[in-house]
This record gives sequence, C-alpha cells and structure tokens, in this order.
Amino acid sequence: MKVKLSPLRIIKFQVQEFAHKTIISEDLENTEGFWEIEMYKHSIDLNFDQYFNDRDFLIEMQMHINKKKEIGYELKIDAFAQFQIQEHSKISDGVKGNLLTISSVNMMISNIRGYLKNVTSYGVFGGYLLPSIDMADVLSQKMKKQSKQLKK
Repeated sequence: MKVKLSPLRIIKFQVQEFAHKTIISEDLENTEGFWEIEMYKHSIDLNFDQYFNDRDFLIEMQMHINKKKEIGYELKIDAFAQFQIQEHSKISDGVKGNLLTISSVNMMISNIRGYLKNVTSYGVFGGYLLPSIDMADVLSQKMKKQSKQLKK
C-alpha cells in the first residue's frame, strides 16, 4: 500500500525544559514489589497553547507526570513544535480544524512519549512509556478552560 502524506507537516520539535526525578521508597529493606511499580497509573497533568500566523503555527506543551511523587519517576517537560499545513487553501475548514486541534496535539504527545521513553531507558524502573491519552477529554477540558478565560 502506498502511503499518502498528511498536509500537516511538523517542521521542528524541541524540548525547552526537562526535569527527571527517581523516587524510591525510604524503606530500602522492604523491596517487595519494587520492580512491579505501575507507573502508568501515575497522574498526568497536561497543558498546551497554540500560536498561529499566516503560514504555520506553534504548539507549546507542558506535562507533569507523578505530581504526587509516588514511587517511580516524576517527570516534567516543556516542549514546543512548529507545524505547517501544506496547500492550506485547498483544504476544507473542517479538515483544517481537525489538523490544528486533534492531529497536531496528538503529534506533540507522541513526540513527548518517545522523548520520555528514551531519557528514562537507563533508569532504575526502566523506560517510561506514556500511556494513551483520551484526546476527546483533553480537548474538552481545553475548550472549557478557554471559555472561562474569555468570560473574564
């Protein structure tokens, strides 16, 4: 099957800030279950902003994993990406909207997932694989937050 490229193109992905902390139990004599830490259950706080101009747009995304500081990794990342929509004049508004909101945010999360997996790969608990995120919920929360800000 021949793959058709998306009109959404990621130009650049960069990590601006990153902090990583390994949290281990203070009771080192009790190592029962030490290697079975379920890090996918750790809290994930996510925020992002989009900035637009005529030809391209930026997304800045912050993520804080394990804010409660449970055993495992606490990870904080601030990253941004630059995107372009190719042949944007030929694309319907609905498709553009999906590319701007859903696809681009998904691409950011995917890049962050890969980055986190790489930087934690030699850690005590092994590589951290960011779990799947409910995009409908993320976008709904973002819309509510923006709506509240507009009312102020």
